[in-house]
This record gives sequence, structure tokens and C-alpha cells, in this order.
Amino acid sequence: MVTVREQAVHAPDQTPMLYLGLLAPLGYLGVTVLPFWLGAAIHDGLLPARTVGLVAAGEMLAMAVANMATSSFLVRRSIKMLVRASMTVAIFGSLLSMMPHPLVLVVARLLSGAAFGVLNAAVAATAARQIQPQRSLTAMLLMMMPVLALTAFVTPHVVAWRGLAGLFGVLAMICGLGLFLARKMPDRETPAPAGLGLGRVSLSPVALAACFAIAAYSASQYVILPFLVVIGAHISISAATIGIIASSSVLFTLPAPALANALGERIGLALPIGSSLAVMGLGAALVLTSTSVVTLTAGTMLLYFAPSFLLPYAFGLLTRFDNQGSYASTFPGFLMVGAAAGPALAGTFAAEGEFGRMAILAIGLQIASLALFVVALRSPKIALAPQFTP
Repeated sequence: MVTVREQAVHAPDQTPMLYLGLLAPLGYLGVTVLPFWLGAAIHDGLLPARTVGLVAAGEMLAMAVANMATSSFLVRRSIKMLVRASMTVAIFGSLLSMMPHPLVLVVARLLSGAAFGVLNAAVAATAARQIQPQRSLTAMLLMMMPVLALTAFVTPHVVAWRGLAGLFGVLAMICGLGLFLARKMPDRETPAPAGLGLGRVSLSPVALAACFAIAAYSASQYVILPFLVVIGAHISISAATIGIIASSSVLFTLPAPALANALGERIGLALPIGSSLAVMGLGAALVLTSTSVVTLTAGTMLLYFAPSFLLPYAFGLLTRFDNQGSYASTFPGFLMVGAAAGPALAGTFAAEGEFGRMAILAIGLQIASLALFVVALRSPKIALAPQFTP
């Protein structure tokens, strides 16, 4: 029996997962290098310490706004064109970031953030329209993690070698790879067959609850991650060591999406989501009360592991509210809304070393996320939709 999703997806011309998996980490390069260039900008006197949270929030917010704006018209646009345009703007933004001027740097990072947001929307929408979107996301995560781990490891060494200009120059070259990969993306997304009622997606309060649950979850993580270099400095841990910790933590997450793929929904959705929130809370507590490299490493690993386990379930949850992938394509956008809110809320606390308040903030956001997920999981659509099966 053919399911609604199988009818709605252009199965004969699916985008090869290799290309999706290579494009996906490009959209998160800016997020990955953020703690290192912020730390360097403070050290070089390019940005005052009290404003770095707002600068980080601005880049994340630009990603979120561009992602959600793009998601609203994806059905009517060429995915290939969007990827090419986003990579062109990202290259320009990276080159502009090489100029040692505070205002130019801020504007350039906003441009780059917007470009990465468009790319993320295009990749997420393409993945959402595969026959098994959760499997597609899992495969993408497994391909992304080694790339992002390598990026986190190399970035502090590039900054130490050539400064911020060297880092952003390398980013521009990497984004050039996206222009090449764009040629394998679909020219147009195939619309759903007539009669399925999928042409217009109604606004669903329950779906929005799921979206904001994802945003709150992401915010709890980004209350901490952009400030790892700052937190480490308070206990005499160098930026290079933080790079090793971050890259090791990204590699530590590799089993997480594989575990989610193996479990599927045989244990339901509530247990994986609740477990991920508990692990995130433990990681936040460990990082923000760290007195040694051991506890900081353990906490950082948990902060990376928990979302990687949750994401396939959260992504699958959004695909159940419509078969066009409209909500699912906003998935990166709501992650970035949270990623923007986190540093904006915690920036002053981090600058003043008030890590206890950061911990309270992170745990409060996790409680809010849990409450919103409960609302979404109680929707009848969740019980009726096809399950994510291994």
C-alpha cells in the first residue's frame, strides 16, 4: 500500500544523500567557528566583551529569519538557484569579514548568517521530501559530524596562524565548494499530486508548539556553547584546548543519530525527547560548574550528544504536520531562533563570569521546551502519522 508521503515525494528523482550530507555542514560552519572568532575578536580588542553575545545573537537571528522566509516560498523556487545564491552571498560575507573593522565585521556576519539560513532551508526541505525523512536526517547528521569536528579542531590553529582574516578566508574557500555541490540539487521541487490537499499548509498551533519547543531546546544549548572559550579562560584552559574539546565532543555525538535510527519509535517519542532534555541539563550543569578540563569536557560532550539524539525525532515530528515539508523546512530556522536567543540572554552573565545564572537560565529553557513538546505530542496527528521505523 502506498502511503501519502510516498505519493507526495518525487521518489524517482531523489537528491543523492552524498550531496545533501556534504551541503548540510556548510550551513553550520558559521555556528561551529563562532566561539573561536568571538574569543579572538575580544582578545584583539575588535569587539568589547559585553557586546559579543549580541553579535552572536545577530548572526543566529539572521540565519533564522532567512531560513523561515525562504521556507515560505520553497515550493515555487528552484532549490539549485537558492543554494547557488546562498553560497555566493556566504563567500562575499566571509571575504568582507576579513576587514579589521567592528561595524564591517558585524554586517558581514549578518550577511553570512542569512546566506547559511537560506542554504539550511533548501537542504532541510529536500530531506523532508524524501520517503523516510528521519532516515535522511540521520544520514546527514552522520556525514556532518566528522566535518564539523574537524572544523572545530582546526579553527583555533587557523586563528593562531593567520588571525581572523585567515579564518574567514578559509571559510570563503569552503563555501566555494557549495557552488559546485549545488549542481546536484533539484531545479524545482515537484508539487504534490492533485487531490491530496497539500497545496496550502494551514497554520497549526500544535505544530507551532513543536517549533517553539525546538527553539527553546536550542536556546538552552546556546546559552553555553558560544561562550566555551570564555568559560575555559576562567579556569585557565586555552582556546586551542577548547578546540580539541569541541572537536572531540562532536565526534562523541556520532553514535547518537545512529542510536535514534536503530531505536526508531519502538519506545515512542516522549521517552527519547525527555531523556535528551535530561542529558542536556546534566551537561549544562557540568560545564557551568567546571573546575577542571575533565568536567568541562564531560559536560561539553553531553551538550553535543543530547541534541544529536533528539534531532531525528524532532524533525520527524514536524514532518507529520504537513506532507509538503513546510514545517520541516523551518526546522533549522527554529534551531537558529534558539541559537540567537541563547547568547543574547546569557552574554552579560558570561562577560561577568556569572555562570550560576547561566545554569538557571539553561535549565529554565529546558523546562519550557519540555512543556511545549508535551503539547505537540498530545496532537492526534502524531498517533495517526506513519511511524519512524528502523
